Amino acid sequence: MSDRDGIVPGETKLLMEAKRFSALIDSFYAASTQPDRWQEAAMQMARFLDSESAVIQVRTGGISTMALRATTANYDHAAQQAYVSHFYKRDPAVNGWHAIGRPGIFVGRELVDYAALQNSEFYVDHLRRIGVFYPLCAIQRLDADTTLMSGIHRPVQSKDFEPEDRRRLGLAAPHLLRAAWRCAPAVGCCGSCFVGSLNRPSHGCSCGAVQ
Repeated sequence: MSDRDGIVPGETKLLMEAKRFSALIDSFYAASTQPDRWQEAAMQMARFLDSESAVIQVRTGGISTMALRATTANYDHAAQQAYVSHFYKRDPAVNGWHAIGRPGIFVGRELVDYAALQNSEFYVDHLRRIGVFYPLCAIQRLDADTTLMSGIHRPVQSKDFEPEDRRRLGLAAPHLLRAAWRCAPAVGCCGSCFVGSLNRPSHGCSCGAVQ
């Protein structure tokens, strides 16, 4: 649009971001009462950060047990099964955060050595298959033993996330935390619809005590 339409180019970008932000927040609170919609929330989170890949997961027992996992469509059934059966204990972003131990918004290079990642089993056999390399992560505590983790990703041929991306995720993260609390009266499980879904042929949501 032009000035003649009453919207300058900068305003067009702001309006688009506001629309995406509104859709993202709506998706969080929809999922808090309809847990089968966490996949949609992951999709909206990716879109808000100009990506096609995102994960929302809840870990209990420190980080040893995965209670919920919702992803975008690039995580097909094979990728989901590989993660929950093998790679979730080897996730360098999760393990990098565990070494830091405090909640926050983290650009991938704060959690992961990119050179080591590119030569790792996790990248070669998992991330590369689904087109993922650079992460941007929001790590939040649900209680002393339960952690809400969200990650947005970009492919290796793209560019890393920047401070502006951190700011944008920081706007959304408190809403995600509140939605997760609304979703689970008992922290760490988001409803019976997730139980056993690790065995479903779907890229959507996964819940169950994966240890």
